[in-house]
Amino acid sequence: ERAAEEQAAILRSLLAGNADTVFGREHGFAAIRGPADYAKALPPRGYGDFLPYIRRIRDGREAILTREPVRLFEPTSGTGAATKFIPYTAGLRAQYGRAARAWLGDLYESVPAIRRGRHWWSVSPSERARPDFPTAVPVGFDDDADYLGGIGRILEGSMAVPSSIKAAKDSEEFFELLAYYLLSAGDLSLAAVWNPSYFGIAFGECIARAESACLRMRARSGGAARRG
Repeated sequence: ERAAEEQAAILRSLLAGNADTVFGREHGFAAIRGPADYAKALPPRGYGDFLPYIRRIRDGREAILTREPVRLFEPTSGTGAATKFIPYTAGLRAQYGRAARAWLGDLYESVPAIRRGRHWWSVSPSERARPDFPTAVPVGFDDDADYLGGIGRILEGSMAVPSSIKAAKDSEEFFELLAYYLLSAGDLSLAAVWNPSYFGIAFGECIARAESACLRMRARSGGAARRG
């Protein structure tokens, strides 16, 4: 019962905050009084239904879907359809950060050993999606630490895989680097991959490149020994 009250209060806050937007006016946000009204006014819809609004946002127009400015588009990493570009605001990123703090707090308390090792976080797409359209809004977070907000900055020191691998010239180089860093992390204690399909793909790609990753590790360790 308490959860339902909290959800209804959050819904009212979101509707009030975004009533004076193009989308809010078109769908009568100001007249919606609760979850039942909302369900009637806004039936489920797909990404394609939002494309006219997203196109206006990418042209630099404001107050289209949200009163809060859109900071960037984050490309999805789905495997079964074309890439989708999701508008991100500072508020949305803060919400992800709060959710991550609650999840990690519970995880660290339940499994304390996780805190003693490094983590592999794969939250946003592995390779920067390049839109095939002009846009006034930036595309993509620089790394997963930015995606998670303030908690991401705290976690940076425990990352087993640096964000710099996203600058790889192609998927071949990306997965070879990923395999190298994961195999090099003897203290890896957490793999947080937020796309189950991608986890399977990445695991298979890393296994296929394990030998070349081991050769890279041997070359790096040999060079370090010669310098010593």
